[in-house]
Amino acid sequence: MEALHEAEELTPFAITARYPGEDQAVTEEEARHAIEIAALVRHTVRTALAQEGMTLAWDTE
Repeated sequence: MEALHEAEELTPFAITARYPGEDQAVTEEEARHAIEIAALVRHTVRTALAQEGMTLAWDTE
C-alpha cells in the first residue's frame, strides 16, 4: 500500500483533534492538500476492500 505513504502528513491533524488546545495554524493550501490526501486514502482503502470481495453497506461509489 505504497499509495498510503502520504497519509503520514495527516498525523498532525489527528493530534489536534485528540488534544484540543494544541492547535496549529493551517493555511488554506495545507487544508486543501490534507483533504486531497484523505480522499486518496479513502479511495485506496475502498479499492483494496473491494478487491478482497468486501462491499460496504453505505458505499455509494
